[in-house]
Amino acid sequence: MHSNADMLTEATLLLVALGLVVGGSVFVVAAYRRWAWLVDPPTRFAWLGGHFLIRHLIGKRAMRYVVYALGVGNIAIGLYGILSILLF
Repeated sequence: MHSNADMLTEATLLLVALGLVVGGSVFVVAAYRRWAWLVDPPTRFAWLGGHFLIRHLIGKRAMRYVVYALGVGNIAIGLYGILSILLF
């Protein structure tokens, strides 16, 4: 039998895992549709670093594949988290 703290922890982990799956799905759709805010960020966001810096280092075309990889990775980690919570 689980205590209330255990159930709250599992619920929180499940929400985080679902967030990873949803976020990863957004990344995959953004890469597929070539949404500029993620695949080709404007120069006014240069101060944020991250995607803008990677895009300038590897180029626009490769940035699309980086976004795909991040999305698929997030989905995989989220699904692993969901399955580990629900099955074990």
